[in-house]
Amino acid sequence: MLRAVHDRIWKKGRARNSAYTTLICPPGVQHNWLKETALQGLQIQPYSQGLLSGSKDKGIAQLVDLSLKQSQILCVDEAHNYLNESSNRTRFLLRNMADHVILQTATPINKGQSDLLSLINILGADNFDPAGIKAFNHYLQKPNKDPALKEEHLKKLKKEISRFTIRRTKSDFNALIDRSPLEYTDEYQRPCRYPKHNPCSFSTGESDQAISIAEEIRSLTQRLTGIGYVERKIALPSHLEEQFSTKELIDWRLAIARAAAIYQIMSHLRSSRKAALAHIQGGTDGHADHKGVIHKLEKGAGQPPGCDSAISENDIPAWIHNPEAHKAAALEERQIYLQICQLLGDMDSSRESTKARLLTDLIRQDGHSIVLAFDRHPITLFDLKARIAEIAPGIEVIVGTGKVGSNIKVRLEKRLKPKRNEEDEKPLIVLCSDAMSEGLNFQRASAVVNLDMPSVVRLLEQRVGRIDRMNSLHESIDVYWPNDSKAFALRSDDKLIERHGTVETLLGSNVPLPEFLKRQDSEPEDYRSIVDEHAKHADDWDEIGDAFAPIKALIGDRGLIDPEQYEQIAKHDCGIQVQLTIVKDPKSWAFFCIKGSDFSAPKWVMFEDGQKEFLTDFEQISQKLMERLKGVPDQSEPIDPDTQMVLDGYLDRVSSMERTLLPKRKQVALSEMGIILAAYCKDESLSHIDREYLDFWLRVLSSPLTREASIDWSTIADRWLDLIRPHWYAELESGRRKRAILLKDIRSRLIEEPIPIQRIRAELHAIPQAKAIENRIVACIITKAS
Repeated sequence: MLRAVHDRIWKKGRARNSAYTTLICPPGVQHNWLKETALQGLQIQPYSQGLLSGSKDKGIAQLVDLSLKQSQILCVDEAHNYLNESSNRTRFLLRNMADHVILQTATPINKGQSDLLSLINILGADNFDPAGIKAFNHYLQKPNKDPALKEEHLKKLKKEISRFTIRRTKSDFNALIDRSPLEYTDEYQRPCRYPKHNPCSFSTGESDQAISIAEEIRSLTQRLTGIGYVERKIALPSHLEEQFSTKELIDWRLAIARAAAIYQIMSHLRSSRKAALAHIQGGTDGHADHKGVIHKLEKGAGQPPGCDSAISENDIPAWIHNPEAHKAAALEERQIYLQICQLLGDMDSSRESTKARLLTDLIRQDGHSIVLAFDRHPITLFDLKARIAEIAPGIEVIVGTGKVGSNIKVRLEKRLKPKRNEEDEKPLIVLCSDAMSEGLNFQRASAVVNLDMPSVVRLLEQRVGRIDRMNSLHESIDVYWPNDSKAFALRSDDKLIERHGTVETLLGSNVPLPEFLKRQDSEPEDYRSIVDEHAKHADDWDEIGDAFAPIKALIGDRGLIDPEQYEQIAKHDCGIQVQLTIVKDPKSWAFFCIKGSDFSAPKWVMFEDGQKEFLTDFEQISQKLMERLKGVPDQSEPIDPDTQMVLDGYLDRVSSMERTLLPKRKQVALSEMGIILAAYCKDESLSHIDREYLDFWLRVLSSPLTREASIDWSTIADRWLDLIRPHWYAELESGRRKRAILLKDIRSRLIEEPIPIQRIRAELHAIPQAKAIENRIVACIITKAS
């Protein structure tokens, strides 16, 4: 795709800086990108996404910043990592000035409004329907938001994003492979295909003693207040003042803190006893993540967070504002955690031993050579490694976590990628944290074990995706899910917290709390419901479809033509200039397919009699064609003078609307061009010749379009965008914006700091002509005049 975009830029003569291309990707796949771009003859230096988060080397950071602003093409791999607008790397990315942006991801985005708006900002808001963006922004600012209205706006935004989306699911690829198997081979000419999934569950094997103690621990957690998670002042944001009271916000924050405290204990315990102890006590073995909750409580005791003065102290717990009360509450909380530690010390290791045996049995009894196992807590992985070494010393075990170092990723990928000759090697178990669930390919592995049970479908898909590759060496893969006992199982409140992203995200969100988090109990989640959700939404979980899906739906048994007909037409290079079909229909309508140019996609246009507006949306037109043509005979009616007259009328309408067929950003560019040039004409110091020149272009921009003269509006828009680029760059450099800018946002800068007339003349020296739009029509279906 990058090569195709690169070539078309050169073919059209629109290359800037040699069509400079910036590629941002995870560090683990930089080498793969270097190899693939070299094979395609592209000279691209991939940058690690870590550099966007903050590099200690200021020179490197400045180089990446400069690359983003000078690139004509920007490609972002694993683009779902850039949807949090508060993160440094997303803000960095929003400063790009590329003409062409390619975002790649095999991981669906979340359904939240903020994720969608981030995606729109990265792609460039000018590319989207202005009315839709304006309406959604207006909705975001309204108090007492209507959930139904929210869903309506989200649905519209997703449909807009679908227009820019090329999507191929694994089942799509397997269908393509079935049609042309020889066209899909790996580097060693072996056939490629996505493997079949075999979902399997395993009992976590906890003893009655472990279950009894886990129930005692859960009972103790109900006494926690979450005081350690309320560290900053509780204040009601101004944008929520009309919707909620300070008292309501405090209740929510306290309920979230309590739920987070309970979740952290039970989440770590689901992983292992050692993980739960490390969470509370901290650790010195290098695998614990922090000093522990007890240390945090002791250090913060007597330092109340405080809250807005607008609320009476009688309406809130004393520890929020009183140092003595805060110290007493923190030490009381500490005592509960110490009791939980005592219980953890008494608990046996039946769960951990069962998981270790499962992993060794997959190799020794079930025939797997390489097994991947995931758990989010590194300390659990190291504990399992020691247990496996005791019961199966002949099996190699490698632990892969974000803290071990990137060299382990390189070693593992080298070992687990396909080879020319698959020699027998020592059996291997790879114990992975979720730092290993993205950007790595382990095609030689045949099983994935989820040692813990994340509720987020995206994370499950990422884990399985390490071995679920098109060039997998296996026809099928086994995916294991834990069937925890009720005492250890993921619960509904845990599920909600996980789906908010992180505990930190939830605590800092200042948003109303879902009601069931306020309850004193929650129900265990059946692991099968999460597995079923994963299977059910494997292809459509973010509701953002492929831009060409409606067109592809016209092919097949339920469509208008069968696949064989389509293949015959697609592969046959015939000399037919235009295919005209005349059909009988009591309703008058016309459909046109307009051939794409060297640098623009084909367009579909449909007119319906009596309708002032015309259709250009693939989905709407496809639906109309299905309704009007299903069951209609293949033979075209003969053309007659009346039908020719109707056709001429439609062709006049097509010609008059050519500018509206441009991409939205180019339509905006031409509109802004007219506004700016009109402002320049008011300059009294302009010479008579320069004023005539500007008046000429204003007449061009406002002149009615005809079939006889066809202007290349796309090229004019491109040239105007090149002219305003320095002003756009200056706006980005001003640092006043964290979000992507719109073309109208630099209007005042362009008027205050005019583009030199000589530069405008050099860029816009003549009206670029295009082939008349009626000569670019390659297919037309029209109803016979009655």
